[in-house]
Amino acid sequence: MVTVGGTSGGSLLVGRATERAIVDAILADAQRGQGGSLVVTGQPGIGKSALVQYAIDVASESRVVRMAGVESEMAFGYAGVHQVVLPMLDNFGELPTPQRAALDAALGQVSPDAPDPFLVGLRS
Repeated sequence: MVTVGGTSGGSLLVGRATERAIVDAILADAQRGQGGSLVVTGQPGIGKSALVQYAIDVASESRVVRMAGVESEMAFGYAGVHQVVLPMLDNFGELPTPQRAALDAALGQVSPDAPDPFLVGLRS
């Protein structure tokens, strides 16, 4: 895989048509209100970061939230949820009450009652 300078300030991914098509399909689904995810794994140096950057460049009109797993946070429940949700606290009012309450508890915003993990990940 090779990246070359693109015209929109980003980079153009060359030689990864299959991977680009997957990213494009996930982003198209997101534009239609359908959730999706992509896990990028592999050996160092094969272009994982370039593929993630491609997705960010293509999704330039969408809200992009990045997170990174940190081994030292494994013992902390909902550490990943916290990284993803914290930038979106201003939209919590739009969530249905059960999901909002579960996320408030997971993020330590309310009493320490354990949230229902199914409600934390449930989309409305």
